[in-house]
Amino acid sequence: MQRRSAFSLSLVSVCFLAVFAPLILQLSIPSKFSYQKEVDDLLTMSSIFYNIPIVYPSDPNLPSFAFARFTKLGQGFFNQQMAFSGAIMLLAEHMVTVNKSSFQIILPSLIFVDYLGTDKIIRFDRLFDVDHWNSYFPQLPRIVSYNETQHFQYIVKNNTMVPNQASYNHPFYLKSAELGFRTYNAGYMRSMSTGNRTELHPVDRLILQGALRPAPTVQAAIYRSVRDGNFAAIHLRFEQDYLCHGFPLKVRNLTQTLIHIERSLGPDPPFDRVYFAINRPLLEDPTNMPSNPKPSAEACEAERRENLVALNRAVLRGMWDGRVQVFERPALERRFRDRPVIFGSLIDSEICLHSKLFIGRFSSTFTKNIIRRRSVMGFNESYDYESGFRKMYGMTFPDSVEYKAK
Repeated sequence: MQRRSAFSLSLVSVCFLAVFAPLILQLSIPSKFSYQKEVDDLLTMSSIFYNIPIVYPSDPNLPSFAFARFTKLGQGFFNQQMAFSGAIMLLAEHMVTVNKSSFQIILPSLIFVDYLGTDKIIRFDRLFDVDHWNSYFPQLPRIVSYNETQHFQYIVKNNTMVPNQASYNHPFYLKSAELGFRTYNAGYMRSMSTGNRTELHPVDRLILQGALRPAPTVQAAIYRSVRDGNFAAIHLRFEQDYLCHGFPLKVRNLTQTLIHIERSLGPDPPFDRVYFAINRPLLEDPTNMPSNPKPSAEACEAERRENLVALNRAVLRGMWDGRVQVFERPALERRFRDRPVIFGSLIDSEICLHSKLFIGRFSSTFTKNIIRRRSVMGFNESYDYESGFRKMYGMTFPDSVEYKAK
């Protein structure tokens, strides 16, 4: 039988992250989520998870963990992925403090959200290759199916715990909705951006190297879209939810940006195709605006229309006077249309990752993570169009190659 005291997650056991002391892992029944729609979605989880046979066996000799959730409304795909990475890193550090190196996570509790699409939850194993992830065990925790005998304190139907228990260790339950993201973004990434940390966390390194790869069905869709690597990819973050959110963004005109990219790479680009990673439906939708758009609703709508015209013109005519073909993500296959934005982001990210040359907007989390992953994998041709077209590189926190050379 597992010892309760050995795995009690207290403030002392996470003192290695003292900055997060107020956000200790709470092993108690969670309060309702901050928005009712997510609660309604979670209450339908029985139809999603409950009748799925055990595919990923659980080891009764390993401590099991479940997440109340590691994401919150308003986080895009890569922010959710950072929250997941941060939660795994935090648990890995905790297990060291209790002299345990291996643990497992219950699959139904790994909840991602189709933010800016349907805003509904999605199964982790629809997005990611669980068998591939589990091949990294014990360096990474094993992801396992719900087992009613081993996880008898967990209610799989709505991802919560049996109430009024003296303690919770079958499984242990992580309640905080923000701890994973804050661990990764505010703690880990910030320490690397300032130079206080110069080495990747072992968990993060494995994830960046490809432990968290798309599910086989998604990989097949990517292969059908891009069969070779002789293309460039541009992350065009020009959707109005980003441009008009209030950030001080100077690069706002798509026509000018594409001209700048052409001039920066010269008259003879080393590729004959370029992939535009952009969420076209969001750009086409005039209602896709922040609640308080900046500088104004009228200015944002004018930008949206102008940038949509520029996008259509580039797709129709190509770049470099038509010598370079522009292509976009094809229409999603039927199996992905119920969660269109998160599947689209996953497909875009993998195509950008494996492109011959990548160009992005560095203020975007998407671009930062693609550059980091490309750097870890040895892909050196990555550029930022937002800051004078600088070549970027960095496994910990990307910076310009020219700056690193000084």
